[in-house]
Amino acid sequence: MWKKRIVALVLAAAAVCSFSACGEENASSPENERPGVESALPQATADPTPRAASQAAATLSPAPSPSASPEATQPAGEGETVLRIDAGGQVFFACLEDTEAAKALGEMLPMSLEMSDWQGNAKRFQLPSVLPEKAEEYPSVSGGALMLEGSGTLCLFYQEDSQGGTYTPIGEVEEPEGLAQALAGDRVEVSFQLVQQ
Repeated sequence: MWKKRIVALVLAAAAVCSFSACGEENASSPENERPGVESALPQATADPTPRAASQAAATLSPAPSPSASPEATQPAGEGETVLRIDAGGQVFFACLEDTEAAKALGEMLPMSLEMSDWQGNAKRFQLPSVLPEKAEEYPSVSGGALMLEGSGTLCLFYQEDSQGGTYTPIGEVEEPEGLAQALAGDRVEVSFQLVQQ
């Protein structure tokens, strides 16, 4: 009787030990160790974020601007700026010289002057302000020349001056024919303005 009970207790203890040992083996087994972490780990590292990198690269690339086209930045074509001279009911056009005096005169325009005759070949007017002077010696002055004498006297030659003189060039009338007739008389009102031609 006692032997049967002892054998039964030994068998029960052996069964409990073997069961607990199996549980420990399963718990320490490398295949089953933290299965949730191992299965989550490949998912976390398997996404190398190529989409995020491409999106970042896309935001760094500049978008084409419609105003950057060469056609849009080029200025519209404009005509040449010339000096319009109105005198005696006639209109004349003069090309301006590339001088500081010509630029300074252009900033004063438009204006009308009552010009007086001088030596029978030009009309003169004493300007209210001084212009930059860069005088040159002219052995003769052709009809149609617009000159600055000194630093403030505007001279419009309607006939050739064979004696010449020292002047700063302002402009030259393109077609001086009829200028002498338009400027006839001792005093003539002459209007000057810049226009696009």
